[in-house]
Amino acid sequence: MLHGHKIFAWDLAFTSSAGTYAFDVQCEMLADIGYDGLTYAVWSGSRWETAKRLSTVKDRFGLEVFSVYVVIDLDQGPQHPINAGLLRMLEEMEGVKAVNLGIRTAGHGSNHRKAPDDKVLQDFLGRALEICARRGINILLYFHLGFWMDHYSIAAQICSVVNHPNLGIVFPSYHWYGYETNAGSPTEGYQAVDPTPALMASTPFMRELTLSGATRSPLGWRRIATFEALDAGELDNFALLGLAKSFGYTGPVGYDGTLVGGNPYSTLKRSYDAMDEMLGLLTKHPGWAKRETHP
Repeated sequence: MLHGHKIFAWDLAFTSSAGTYAFDVQCEMLADIGYDGLTYAVWSGSRWETAKRLSTVKDRFGLEVFSVYVVIDLDQGPQHPINAGLLRMLEEMEGVKAVNLGIRTAGHGSNHRKAPDDKVLQDFLGRALEICARRGINILLYFHLGFWMDHYSIAAQICSVVNHPNLGIVFPSYHWYGYETNAGSPTEGYQAVDPTPALMASTPFMRELTLSGATRSPLGWRRIATFEALDAGELDNFALLGLAKSFGYTGPVGYDGTLVGGNPYSTLKRSYDAMDEMLGLLTKHPGWAKRETHP
C-alpha cells in the first residue's frame, strides 16, 4: 500500500442472481483479496440490530468496518422506527467508524435550498450528532439519485451550516455521475462532465470516497446507468480520483458493486487491482490526471 490509502468494498457486491452470500464468506473473500475493510448496508433504522454482527469483524477477519449505510425518511416522522432506529443503533453498535446517511425525505415541506434551516432535519441531526460525539462515530452524508438529498451541494451546505466535527460527506462517484450527466435520457449518448466543481465543494468535508464503474444506459439502475467493475464503464474514475487527491483527499477509497452480479470474487478482485493501480500511479505521477481542457 505505497499510496497510503485504505481500500474497502461495499457488501452490496455480494448480491447476485443466486442471492446474497453469507456474511462470513463475504469477509473471508474481502480479506483474501486484500481489502482493508467494508461498508455494510443496514438500509433502515428498523433493521438496526443487524449491525450487531459487525462488532467482531476486526478480530475474526482483520477487516475494518469503515461504515454502515442507513436511509432516513423524515416525512414518516422522527419517531418512526426507520428513523428512531438509527439513534438506537448509534447508541449500541460497536466496531463501526461511521454511518453513511442517505436522506430520502427531510420532513414535510422541506426545501433543499434551505436544508440546514429545516427544523425537523436539524433536530434529528442534532440528536444523532450528540450521540456520535459521545461515542466517537461520524455521520457522513450520502447524496443519492432520487432522494431529497440527491446532489453534493445539498450535503456540503448542511455540513457548512451545521459545522459539527462528527459530520462529513461520503462522495459516491456513481450518483454524482448519474445526476451531472442528466442521465434520465441515456439514449442521447456519451456526455463528458467536469468533476472539478463537485470535488472542490465536497473535499473539505469528504471522509470517504466511493467509486463505481458506470455507463449511461437504459439497462442500468432506474434506466440511468449501469454499475460495473472499476476496470469497466465510461465513467473516468482515474480523473476523479486524481482530482480528489490534488485537492488534498487522503482518506479511504471504496468500491460499490451494487447490481453488478456474477462472480463476486472476480469482480471484487478486478476492482481492487484497478483501485490499487490507480492510486499507485497517481501517487507516483500526480500530474497524470490533468486534462488540457475541461469537457
